[in-house]
Amino acid sequence: MKRREAQADGALRCLIGPVRAGRWESSFDDERWRDASDGSRYAIFQLGDGDDAPVVAAQEVPAGYRFAAHRHDCNYFTYVVSGSLRVGRKWYRAGDIRVQARGTVHGPEFAGSDGCRTLNVFAQRRGMVPWLLEDATPTLSTTVPDVLLTEAGLEGAS
Repeated sequence: MKRREAQADGALRCLIGPVRAGRWESSFDDERWRDASDGSRYAIFQLGDGDDAPVVAAQEVPAGYRFAAHRHDCNYFTYVVSGSLRVGRKWYRAGDIRVQARGTVHGPEFAGSDGCRTLNVFAQRRGMVPWLLEDATPTLSTTVPDVLLTEAGLEGAS
């Protein structure tokens, strides 16, 4: 059993905390998360190897947060954990789910008076980075995931 745990630990790379028994745990109140210049906080979890692996981005944005209309080069799913977020003309609140098709323009986005916490699941890391409408060509995300779960690391891990 110890050998299997060691293999799982080696396959799970985490830049913002220790890995134990093949897993990494966190919460929205975790001080290890990264701070962005726009006042948001986030942690990025890559679920497999390579540019085509799915990515989960947990994000907390402050009240008054705004992000311009944009698109992504992959399908993605957003779950609003708390607070509220307006996308275009529609408000999403805690418990709401939104699925966006690859390449479709959406936004602008505005956080409500309590800010917003979301979990965003992107089908591919390469499509995670938003393209603002004026962007001519996309660029592969250079963001290094905070947590990288390889398929081998998930196998048999509990």
